[in-house]
Amino acid sequence: MNIPPELIAAIGLIRDIPQQKIEYRIHYDSKGSIVSCTMIDHPVNSNYIVVDKETYDNYFRYDRVINGKLRKIVHDPGYRVQLHPSTSGYQVVKNHAALLLEEKETYDSTEFYSG
Repeated sequence: MNIPPELIAAIGLIRDIPQQKIEYRIHYDSKGSIVSCTMIDHPVNSNYIVVDKETYDNYFRYDRVINGKLRKIVHDPGYRVQLHPSTSGYQVVKNHAALLLEEKETYDSTEFYSG
């Protein structure tokens, strides 16, 4: 197989492309609200903090930056009720306590849970 000398010369001109340095950044506005995340090609003139990869991958767990630190979102419904099997209370599909039946609904096999 004959390889044209032009191709050999062109291949000789190929140089290694340097890897871009990855820096995980979370960008925020003047109020501290997160507006974007970047790891390369960062925008200029932007407020940001540098974070590790795990934090970067879980950026959605945070809502704002305060004094250079991320504030984690806390989901607290404010109430907790632990239900137990019972003879009265909430009627559910047997062995599927998440399937709550309304008063007018019927199902072949049911059980009750109460708090």
